[in-house]
Amino acid sequence: MRSRRNRTVFAAVVIFVMALSFASVNGWWYVSNFGVPWSNSFPKWRWSLTTALLELSVVVLVVAAWFNFVDTDDGPPKTRIGARLARIVQSPLAIATWLLVTMEVASLTLG
Repeated sequence: MRSRRNRTVFAAVVIFVMALSFASVNGWWYVSNFGVPWSNSFPKWRWSLTTALLELSVVVLVVAAWFNFVDTDDGPPKTRIGARLARIVQSPLAIATWLLVTMEVASLTLG
């Protein structure tokens, strides 16, 4: 996926799937009574994570639509920092997976 629009749409889909994964209770069957937070409600931290991620996916889709109409993609980044950041951001699925795993482990250890 070389187009910024396609990468942005893929990132929006990944964020949407991540929102769906937060749309259930944090009910681990073998530790459900050992103080796991959100054991019977949706995960939230000052606001519902599902709602925040759904709103973020809509914002990212709007950015993708903007990239579709205003195509200013001038190739790969020219700086070393930009190239390194581009390599990291090219895999939003891996980033989302690490965020989900970190959130689950943190919810088990902090509870």
